[in-house]
Amino acid sequence: MRHYNKKKKHRMDSRGSITVLVVLILIPTIVFEGFLVDLARLKLYGNQAVMTADNYGEAVLSVYNNVLKDLYGLYAISEDKGKDALSSLKEYMPSSFNPNESAISWDHVQGVQKMAGTLTTYSGFMPYSGAEIALSYTPVESSRLSDMDVIATQLGDFMKFRVIQTLTDDGTELLDAWDAVTNSKSDSNVVDMKEQFDESVKAILETCKDFYTNVKMLNSYNRDHVSEKGGNGYIRNVITRAKEAHDELETIYKSESFALYMAYKQEKDSIDAAVAARNNLKEGETLSEYDQKLVEIYDRYIADPNAREDALRQKMEDVAYEYESFLNGWGDTVCFYNYDDFTKMARNCVDTLETQYVTLQACIEKMEEALDDPDITPSMKDGIQKNVDAIKNLFKTGDEYSVDHYDFLVRVLESQMPFNNEACKNAENHLDTMKVQISNYLNGQTAVYDGDYFDPNQYDDFYENYIQCKKLYDNLDALFGEAGTNEDGETRSEEVDGVAEDAGDQFKNDETSSARDIPESINIGTNSGGVSLEDTSFYRLIDTAVSIFDADNLSDGFNETLTKVYTVLYDLDMFSSRVTNIDPETGKTSEESAAESLTGYLLCKDINYLYGAEIEYLFGGYKSSDDNLTETRNKIIAFRAITNFASSYSISEINTAITTAANAVMLVNVFAGIALEASLRIAFAMLETASDWDLLMGGKGIILLKTSLDDISAYDQLKKILPELKETPGESSAFRMDYETYLTIMLLAMTTDEQIFERTGDLISLNVSTVEQNIGADGTLSSLSLDMDKAYTAVDASCSVKLDFAVLPEGMANVLLGGNTSTLEKIKNKGYKFTVTRGY
Repeated sequence: MRHYNKKKKHRMDSRGSITVLVVLILIPTIVFEGFLVDLARLKLYGNQAVMTADNYGEAVLSVYNNVLKDLYGLYAISEDKGKDALSSLKEYMPSSFNPNESAISWDHVQGVQKMAGTLTTYSGFMPYSGAEIALSYTPVESSRLSDMDVIATQLGDFMKFRVIQTLTDDGTELLDAWDAVTNSKSDSNVVDMKEQFDESVKAILETCKDFYTNVKMLNSYNRDHVSEKGGNGYIRNVITRAKEAHDELETIYKSESFALYMAYKQEKDSIDAAVAARNNLKEGETLSEYDQKLVEIYDRYIADPNAREDALRQKMEDVAYEYESFLNGWGDTVCFYNYDDFTKMARNCVDTLETQYVTLQACIEKMEEALDDPDITPSMKDGIQKNVDAIKNLFKTGDEYSVDHYDFLVRVLESQMPFNNEACKNAENHLDTMKVQISNYLNGQTAVYDGDYFDPNQYDDFYENYIQCKKLYDNLDALFGEAGTNEDGETRSEEVDGVAEDAGDQFKNDETSSARDIPESINIGTNSGGVSLEDTSFYRLIDTAVSIFDADNLSDGFNETLTKVYTVLYDLDMFSSRVTNIDPETGKTSEESAAESLTGYLLCKDINYLYGAEIEYLFGGYKSSDDNLTETRNKIIAFRAITNFASSYSISEINTAITTAANAVMLVNVFAGIALEASLRIAFAMLETASDWDLLMGGKGIILLKTSLDDISAYDQLKKILPELKETPGESSAFRMDYETYLTIMLLAMTTDEQIFERTGDLISLNVSTVEQNIGADGTLSSLSLDMDKAYTAVDASCSVKLDFAVLPEGMANVLLGGNTSTLEKIKNKGYKFTVTRGY
């Protein structure tokens, strides 16, 4: 019986161990299954979060700026005006996770439902009803309307179906004008190079002349230079004048008049007593021998007016003043006080020359490369090549005009600067000594000057080096001095330059208009500066037109150029210019033909803040409308100046007359001949340009490229400066362009993509702000309600979700994590964020 009980107990123990084993196996199974369940729930959260973020992004984009869209067909988020709507959207969107709440109804709808008694709540099972939801959005930084690519894309989308109609409305003028530009590519490239080449040559010659002027002044420091004031140059004269001044003071000191003055001064009391005694003598009385001597001194003192202290002081001070005047200025030449300045100016000329020579060489290389084009007009090619060869010979490397020679001469001059300063101090010490000497003399002290004079030996060493530069100086003197001028050629060049200047006088004053300006408080546009042509040369005028005739603008990067064309045509139909609504025949506003924008709004001051000068703002970018009008005018005349300059070669009669006049002078002086030819071509270009502007402002068209004598319009004025011209012009039938066609063609040719898109955005921002703030025709904007830098066209919409474990017990999670509570907290607080980018 005992044996039986032991076996039974053993079997019961075995069965119990199996139960424990099953329990142990179930724990990881439950954990694993719970993890899978929670993972599935998280995946469900993720899918819902992505859809919520996507919908939220679309909803945010629906709150766009209505005025911007209506006026200009563009889209951007209106954050300021849509804050309430965006706030409601942010409260509404999370309800897709939990529809059993009234948040699914919008607040304003709830109010209506409450009044009607139909307000209800929604209920239903959702496996993620306890989720913590967070929605947010951030504008995409690269989606600002101020970004060129962004606004270009929207403008391109707006215009791609309207551009054909725009071109058709304008007729074929734009296409014909652009064809004329592209057909003149070869000649225009050479003219562009010629402008840079001539400017480089002129700049170098002007710098050389400035250098020569300074060195010529410094030449009076030369010991062999004899001035009208005598002596062998300033440095020697200073020593001579100092010695002479001290000798003159000593001579005055040793004069009889000064001796009488000192005798009276030293015995003044006794002399005054003796004179009084003599005046009081009674009959028969006589003065003592001593008093008689004193009285005689007095009588001689009174009889000599030069013996007075004031007279002696003035005489000695005149000597010192003459010496001081000599130190302070020596006519129009050098002295101690301007030697360093002249030397520094000469050094600046050398530094400038180094840069200019590099520029000239680059221009010559570009010019010769451009001249290899076989399509260049032969007369233009031959004429420009002749100019290039003449300048190359004049400034060839290693010749006396190379920069090394200039630099060596300046280094010699600079080596003299310390000595000059030392000599200046020595000379001033002489002046101080003279003043002390005068005071001592008058006070009865013996003070004959016996000081040292500065040693000119160091100057002699300097001069020995200076004369090594004599060849360069003589060459400069031959080029710019009296020996280098051709009187007839120079006089004619000056007269021709005067005619060209007179022709440009009408462009010296800024334009005036009634158009509003952009207030200083608004961060759009730049302050005025430099738009006036008053101090601008012809070559600077040409520089304002960048790549005018570069036909590659349409072929390189076609998509970008097409977008620019879209934008320019968009601008011409959306914004106003100086001739908008103006009848060209009467010059007055024409209400019958009031212009409309592409969106159907009238162009007027109530909408267009810079009305009358908006297209011109695209050219200038200034806050001042008058400055923008001036800048546009300047670019038109620059455009005309380039084409007219090219015409001076392409019109055979003009080219022949100019070269004939220049060649006659060039036989005497190369530079004078080149200068005369350039002056004549410039004068022709300026006369024609002035006439072109008058025609354009009179509502008439002008010929783009003049290739015949019949095309010119300033023949009468031209004949006065070019009597070599024998023929007379007839009537021309060539194609002509009006003001608006010029604006279009020049916006394409004379502005960069960045300028067009940025300034288009500026105008849109101004006009939208004008409408939104109801400024009216006479109001002034104080701020912008539409800032293109804050006008975003895309957002990153995000949805974050978080929920606790649904199946996995926290105790089991603790066991799995080894009791690491901090890790568990991180897992529990972990959120899942999903971001979707949405844009217009």
